[in-house]
Amino acid sequence: MPSKKGQKSKSKKKAGIPSTPPPPQELLDAVYQAQGWEAVADVLCSWLKIPASDLDGRHGLKQVHKNFDDAALKLDQLYKFALWAENDRVLGGTIGIYTKMSADSILRNRIFKEAGKLYYLNKLMALLDRPASRSVALESLAQVTHHGGFEVRAAIARKIPTLLDTLDADPENLRAASYVWTVISHSAASIVQNEEPPSPEDLRQLQVPRLLRSALFYIRKPNTSHTLRDHVLEFLSGASQHCYKDFWADGHAIDFLLSCTRNKDIRIRAEGLAGIMRACISLGEVEQIRYDPNKMMDSIGRPWPDRVSEILVNYGADQSDTYLSLQGTKLFVDAMKTLVRDHNYIKCGRRVAELILKTEHSIAQGGWQVENTRTGKLEMDNMGLPFTMWHEALPACARELRKSGNAKDLDDADILELKYLIIEQRTDEARAIAVRSVERSPTIGFFYYILTLIGHGKPEGLRDAKKGLKCPNLTGYVKHGLLFRATEHACDSALRKLQDASHDPQQLHEGYAFAVSAWEDSKAFIHHAPPDGRSMLSVCYLHTLMTVLLYGHEQTPDLPRLKRTKDVMEVAELAMRHLGRPVSKTSTRMAALTFYERLEKASQAWDEVTARLNDRVLPGGELDEDKVEDSLAQWLERFDMTDVDNRGHAIHEHRGLHSTINMSEVDLYRCSWCGNPSAILRKCRGCGKTRYCDGACQKQHWSASHRKVCARLHEQEIHKGSQTT
Repeated sequence: MPSKKGQKSKSKKKAGIPSTPPPPQELLDAVYQAQGWEAVADVLCSWLKIPASDLDGRHGLKQVHKNFDDAALKLDQLYKFALWAENDRVLGGTIGIYTKMSADSILRNRIFKEAGKLYYLNKLMALLDRPASRSVALESLAQVTHHGGFEVRAAIARKIPTLLDTLDADPENLRAASYVWTVISHSAASIVQNEEPPSPEDLRQLQVPRLLRSALFYIRKPNTSHTLRDHVLEFLSGASQHCYKDFWADGHAIDFLLSCTRNKDIRIRAEGLAGIMRACISLGEVEQIRYDPNKMMDSIGRPWPDRVSEILVNYGADQSDTYLSLQGTKLFVDAMKTLVRDHNYIKCGRRVAELILKTEHSIAQGGWQVENTRTGKLEMDNMGLPFTMWHEALPACARELRKSGNAKDLDDADILELKYLIIEQRTDEARAIAVRSVERSPTIGFFYYILTLIGHGKPEGLRDAKKGLKCPNLTGYVKHGLLFRATEHACDSALRKLQDASHDPQQLHEGYAFAVSAWEDSKAFIHHAPPDGRSMLSVCYLHTLMTVLLYGHEQTPDLPRLKRTKDVMEVAELAMRHLGRPVSKTSTRMAALTFYERLEKASQAWDEVTARLNDRVLPGGELDEDKVEDSLAQWLERFDMTDVDNRGHAIHEHRGLHSTINMSEVDLYRCSWCGNPSAILRKCRGCGKTRYCDGACQKQHWSASHRKVCARLHEQEIHKGSQTT
């Protein structure tokens, strides 16, 4: 706060006439005599007829609404007079009151949106040019940005170049840097962390290259506060998707995020990993999932590459994806020929349903062609059947199978119809049938697999995949498909929860459970699936990313734990190219390869810096922001604006990152039957030890094994309780 020493009078004399009536002299005298910013604010609140205590909570702020017009007018007059008179004490106190009022959303909207004379942001930014009031302005701006809505933050984001000018003028002022990066992290998010990309003009105004230089300059300093580090990390992780060109051009920001994945705190590793994945989104291609059967047939006449051949011999050539696809297509065409001859739809339906479960490409989308005797051209012909295209046989066979009423035939009919609807991309109809099929036959894994394919929602998709994997008699195609979908869904959920786990231990443990689930399922896929499988590369990429997330802090930068995964990737690429299939440059592939190619170099450059991110014991010489004398921050921060989410948990915006994981609690968030990670598992009423997704999982676990141990676990729990008592 400005010192009173050397002041010749209680208010500076200045030539000219102020644009607004000056406040009473007794008010200026009281402000002059006040000791500290909080006392100044109390004096001003009293004059405005706003009890200072009313500004310390949501309930009190609502009372300010009654006198808002009068208070806002007087505040505006005070501000203009203080600016004219260069009275930094009144300026600081006025800004402090504005800031407290802005914590309430309704008051904030009135302050920011009403008449230009009350446009608070311009008032605040004007103080950045005044050394005596700069600190107050930055503290207030940090508070407003922290609590501001989207429009407020977007308006502040357009002032970021001015904030960077402030830092450039005094780069060693770490206290100012902490406030500025708090503002940047929250306000820039309104521009660069939305699903829709920002406009080129918005990106130009943000001056992203300059932001990156500033972020990396301060994150390198050993005596910066954890608040500054957290906000810089949050910005770099969140901005990399829409600012990817600047991130890759800079290179240092990418290497910093890579190094974060070697930190001891899993949430910091999650921030780093998510930042790398976002930086690859716009550069990635859409995966090519269609295959050319002619190219596949051509490849059969050529020998496999030696590395692929060696693995296929051990795996079983007749179980390879290539063999099963070609064999399935051949048998399907044979079934169509037989149907033309005998018109036995039930027999055909049973045979085709069996083929569908063996390979993804069993149903050829062709038809019969005959020569038109008049034109001599080949034309499609139905050959006396009620359809023309071969895949249209599926619903025709399904209708006949349903007529039999046999349980197995009903399942086969659903398999046929679901496959047809997926080919036709009629996902809503497929979802409805799959849900009905699961209710009738909960042990048919294919029904769950369909639910995972059609965007049934991320949490539900993982649950369906896990339930499907517990079904008996799974074919390789269905099992591997379920493992792939389970990995995808769990990977996405793990990153989302771990990044949101700043104050919620449950989010932390749930996120870890999702990551473990994704890692286990991807590992199982790599071990059991054929090397020429279409999803092998995708799963290898995801397994790489989950290994980095879970074990990045334990490995050397050359990733020895991923040596076998890298070998499998190389073999899978050889197989894809041999078959004439494109190796798509997906965003997941780019992210995984970034770790293999850049982590060692990034580690050398940044590990010493990123190791400090979870160091909450600040090194000597650090400004203790909680004890800075005469700071308005103490008054600004003393209010309770806590909201609650839909589960009743408090919402906190500050992103403290340091915590540990209690490994014994991770299993509390996984179903005891299918292993699905979930936050809403139900306990067994008998023993209270096992947890389930729903009644279906509980019933199957009871039948399989739990009935034998439930009573014993219950007795052990009672015995443990009596001993404690």
